[in-house]
Amino acid sequence: MKVKVYKQSGAAAGEMELSDSVFGCDVNEALIHETAVAQAANARQGTKSTLTRSEVRGGGAKPWRQKGTGRARQGSIRSPQWKKGGVVFAPKPRDFGKKVNKQARRAATLGALSGKVRDNEFIVVDAIDSTGKTKEIAAMLRALKVDCSALLVLTDKDGLVVRAAWNIGSLTTMPYEYINVLDIVSNVKLIATKEAVKAIEKAYSDPTKGGEVKAEKVVKADKANSAAPASGRAMRAPTEDKVKPAEKVSAGGRQNAAPTDDKVKPAAPKAAKKPAVKKEEAAKK
Repeated sequence: MKVKVYKQSGAAAGEMELSDSVFGCDVNEALIHETAVAQAANARQGTKSTLTRSEVRGGGAKPWRQKGTGRARQGSIRSPQWKKGGVVFAPKPRDFGKKVNKQARRAATLGALSGKVRDNEFIVVDAIDSTGKTKEIAAMLRALKVDCSALLVLTDKDGLVVRAAWNIGSLTTMPYEYINVLDIVSNVKLIATKEAVKAIEKAYSDPTKGGEVKAEKVVKADKANSAAPASGRAMRAPTEDKVKPAEKVSAGGRQNAAPTDDKVKPAAPKAAKKPAVKKEEAAKK
């Protein structure tokens, strides 16, 4: 897509081609809102602290008896309804931070930039020359017909422009490295120099640059682990010095050592059994 480029005096200076991968992305308003809320919450210090009734010094004794005085019953002069009493649900220091994923934050930033281009709220200036005088930046805003809040995106070389814009309350200056969703959506107009636009496209065109999305690291498996079983452990081939003969286990659970030559003895022959003789035959004899 193309946008018009203006000079500091407000005259047209041609056109500029914008990258669709940066300024032509989808505008996810829910994601932009979530990122802006998280950014505002992360900016909170969270150091507020007041005292509850138990933390205020004094108030240990009952101010008067429970019944018989005609007055309302009271238990302590440090109750919340008393002067110099404690605070109900007293705020305590805590962290208000919210986490937004890196890719979601990147998509929200590109969506906010694309929304400004879509709504014709993006102004590109060829170059800004200033000696540090506020009237020079004020004259440029009048020439560009900017009568509302605006965010001016610059490069690192525009120090005098930042100095000249300090006294303009409706104008916020920012280097292109620090552009964020909250500042983009909080201002009606987005003004950027031609060099700043090119720097933004260079930083956001490739997701692996600018620390936005890191490339995934591919780790190659070792050859030994390539044949690993389902349990995930690598199999090791047995070595010769570790191979031992199998040992038999007796029925009682004890291991029987392998027999050696000096311990092996031939079994003694058993005597032959005599045939059994009945008692009747023995008596006849």
